[in-house]
Amino acid sequence: VIISGGFESGHASAAAKGLATQTLPATGADAEAFQCGSTLVFALPGSAVAARAAMESLVLPKLAHGGKD
Repeated sequence: VIISGGFESGHASAAAKGLATQTLPATGADAEAFQCGSTLVFALPGSAVAARAAMESLVLPKLAHGGKD
């Protein structure tokens, strides 16, 4: 699941944190990642440039490794 927009105000991130069973490392990305049961949830910033950077540095590598570090 990818959540985008509204992240700057913290609402999307707070909603995901409430359901999270684990917080995943998001080093170097202006985003947050959580695991909710067996589902990965990524909260990306609203800016297109920042969202692209987060996709490249966080989301795609995490998915390429099956969600594992």
